[in-house]
Amino acid sequence: MRLSMLRVASIAALLCASAGACHAQNVEISFQANAVLGADALNEIQKNKVSVTNGTATNLTASAPTITGGSASGTDLTAAVATAFSGSVSRALSAHLGDRVNVLDFGAKGDGTTDNGTAFTNAINAAQANDQDVDFPYSSTGYVVNTGIFPNTTKGRFNFNGNVFSGTALGTPGTGAGTFNSLYTNPWLIVTGTKEEIDPAALSLPSSGSALIGRALECLPNRPNTSDTVKTGRMVACLYIGADTGTGGASGTTYSMELLNSVLNLSSSSGAAQEIDVNFNGKVLDGGVSRGLFITGGGAAGNTTSSVAIDIQHSDYSGGLLPWSTGISIRNATVGLRTYARSDGTGFLYQGYNASGTLVSEIDNNGYGTFANITGTTLAGTGNAYACINSSGQLYRSSTACD
Repeated sequence: MRLSMLRVASIAALLCASAGACHAQNVEISFQANAVLGADALNEIQKNKVSVTNGTATNLTASAPTITGGSASGTDLTAAVATAFSGSVSRALSAHLGDRVNVLDFGAKGDGTTDNGTAFTNAINAAQANDQDVDFPYSSTGYVVNTGIFPNTTKGRFNFNGNVFSGTALGTPGTGAGTFNSLYTNPWLIVTGTKEEIDPAALSLPSSGSALIGRALECLPNRPNTSDTVKTGRMVACLYIGADTGTGGASGTTYSMELLNSVLNLSSSSGAAQEIDVNFNGKVLDGGVSRGLFITGGGAAGNTTSSVAIDIQHSDYSGGLLPWSTGISIRNATVGLRTYARSDGTGFLYQGYNASGTLVSEIDNNGYGTFANITGTTLAGTGNAYACINSSGQLYRSSTACD
């Protein structure tokens, strides 16, 4: 008598039309053609059935399943493979999920009470081993970190996502001893978004004329575009940073905003907090003025405010004297310093103050100067109409215009 095989997922009663066997999950029931299955066989099938409700199967163990036009819920897809959108090579789904390190995958809990020291340590170690980002998914209750050591020089890219971190393992930013989400060059600060610690100096320098750059942004040259509405001009910026100081400011408040804060800590090597290079690689033909630094602005008429375009200061950490050697040094310029009077004819071209903040000298918008403790009679020369400075930098008086 011929036997055959038949797989079924769910059945209440089955009349087999041909010889074979019925399967439910891993159970196999043999049967003969045109034979009615007995109660024991039917019970075995019922016991191991796959329940299906409106096309949804639950408690299913499937080997190498193909899901088309549906979804899988509560399924372990560890061994599954997937191809990234627009990609051509399939990788394990677990590999795709591991492209970024998530602290939740290492047991972190953003419940505001659980200590996440071990979870954070393991997540950071895993990220460093594969040069990956570390994500801290947002939690309204924040993350507590009471154990572990998290130097603020720990290399990596950390996406804090606006979370609040608390605990004894974070140091004390308020006293300049912050760790973890603080900065080693300025441990008073707390990073709320993305913190990145890189180490370009760890690599060897290929030649003496080269330099190691940790992160670079370049724009290709500006040029006309045939689709431009205005054919005679276009402005391009490689990087734009914008902010608003916000509201709440009033007498007695200090709601300060900085658009860019650059810090360079000097040790035994010299350095520059910022370098601006303008290279004359071609002849400029448009008649415009090229600038190394352009400070401008706008605003509503009448909104005059206390403001300084360039403010140069320096002191030690306690506010004591630790001055710059030179405030401004200008070299190889056709005109070392050029100032223009205000367009309304008021103001001064120059004012100088002593250490007590007392005005001691000034040059008004017409070029007339006033200098404390200097009169025409104390200067060499004759006449009192003009106080002049000779090529050696010495003041002298003259009855005629200065040479």
